[in-house]
Amino acid sequence: MFTSRLPPPTKTVHADSEIYQRSNERIVERLIKQPITVSSQSVANKLNFQDFLPLRQRNFDIEIPLPNAEEIRKATNKTKKVFDSLLQNKLESNGTSVANKNHKNVSSNVVRYGKSGTSNVVEMEIVEAVQDPLQPSRKKFRKAVAPISGEEVTPIYNSSNEKKLTKEEIRKWNIPSAISAWKNPNGYTISLDKRLGGKRSLAPNEVSSKFTDLSDALELADKRAREELSHRNERRKLLASHSGTPVQERDGKRLYNAGPEKTTGTEHAKIKAEEKELVSRYGERRNKNDVAQRLRKLAYAAGTSLSDKVISGTVAASKTPRVDYDTRLYSKGNKVHSKNSEPFYDDPLFVQQDIENIYRTKDTTSIPPTSAEARPVAFTKKTDIDESETKGKYGLSK
Repeated sequence: MFTSRLPPPTKTVHADSEIYQRSNERIVERLIKQPITVSSQSVANKLNFQDFLPLRQRNFDIEIPLPNAEEIRKATNKTKKVFDSLLQNKLESNGTSVANKNHKNVSSNVVRYGKSGTSNVVEMEIVEAVQDPLQPSRKKFRKAVAPISGEEVTPIYNSSNEKKLTKEEIRKWNIPSAISAWKNPNGYTISLDKRLGGKRSLAPNEVSSKFTDLSDALELADKRAREELSHRNERRKLLASHSGTPVQERDGKRLYNAGPEKTTGTEHAKIKAEEKELVSRYGERRNKNDVAQRLRKLAYAAGTSLSDKVISGTVAASKTPRVDYDTRLYSKGNKVHSKNSEPFYDDPLFVQQDIENIYRTKDTTSIPPTSAEARPVAFTKKTDIDESETKGKYGLSK
């Protein structure tokens, strides 16, 4: 509301700030140092608060006379002249000139040549050429190169006999980083003491006593297993040495079983019956046991053991019938049915006939052509021969 009391704009710059500042200082000095007179005191008594208010705030209905057309035209021409003079000075300072007949170029030079005292004297005025103010400069600016200093550069030598650092020295000079090497995708903040505590390489390694207990237990179990294997091998050797006759096999089985046996009367009768049964079966089993006995001897020489199932399986495997054809040749017939639906038959239709014809040679020999058939047909001209000669016995042509 009180526009006259407002401070000036902060970002405005006065044309002559020094002059403006001096004038303000002088006004302040006069107001302070001027002696109080009767006239100034009378004026101060007449002052009122309304005198400091603008006219429009004192009287809102006040009317100020507007300028007429003549005053506006004079003000416009005066302003235009000022702007023209400013532009002209600016162009002249930049080395350009405006082609105007009313304006005389200051940098022009008049040259006269010809005989003096005659009318053939020619005057020539040299004027600076008009240039476009927006045209870029034609001057080439060269980069200033620093002069070469005559001082020699002092070389820095590194000793080649430096001792390589050991692991202990590197560990002493190692400074633990404050940034954690853990994965932290959620961005949780971790205190420095915990981050440094995470560096377990600096702490001494402590081995638990349970590791030693585990190693002792494993060693003891291995020792017992080796002892059991050695006892079994000894028993097998004794069994192999008494495996010639049924009675010796029976004695070998007794030796194989650990611990002494106490035989009674009933047990003795059972043993006798077993001996008779073994003697009766010995002749039948002799052929079968040849292969099994051979396998046992090979396993004993190699230091391994074979179970009875493996031996019986090997014996049974030798009785498989001999196959004179490759079964893979007829595996395609079943695959065709398996793609679309389940097969209705186990084998293709003429599988037996195909099996018989695998290695049977086919008779592809043909009758060789005669000498007449091998040659092309030759046509000859008809000759005058008696029909009687050409006709046969019954009037047929030969």
